Amino acid sequence: MRPHIVDRIVDGEMVTNISPKVIRQVISPEAAAQVTEMLVYAVDTVLTTAAVPGYKVAGKSGTSEVPTLTGYDPEETIASFAGYVPADDPQLAILVVLDRPQKEHWGLTAAAPAFREIAQRLLTLLAVPPDSGRTAVRVH
Repeated sequence: MRPHIVDRIVDGEMVTNISPKVIRQVISPEAAAQVTEMLVYAVDTVLTTAAVPGYKVAGKSGTSEVPTLTGYDPEETIASFAGYVPADDPQLAILVVLDRPQKEHWGLTAAAPAFREIAQRLLTLLAVPPDSGRTAVRVH
């Protein structure tokens, strides 16, 4: 997709609607489907703190040590979680990055729950219907 900032221009009525333009596809649809399947499996089995009941979530957590002038500080972390939902027809893509979280230090325990809260609120606000036949997953 060609990056753009403006979605539409409105002046009392729709003046200009700017649609995304596909430049090229960098990954095959089959490879994209396989990656999505793996990311959904990760959320359903390990990253359950990111699960949104009724929706198929695809995501990946990350945890890194904070760099210093002489290496890395093992006591300080950057916790992250990136995900999209619904996985089969993404309406939201969310990245949560927490620099030096205070209580929990891992992407799984600090950033993933924040992703879940943000996603739940936005899915409700945007009236995105739940995935049909999707049962609620265990949420910590």
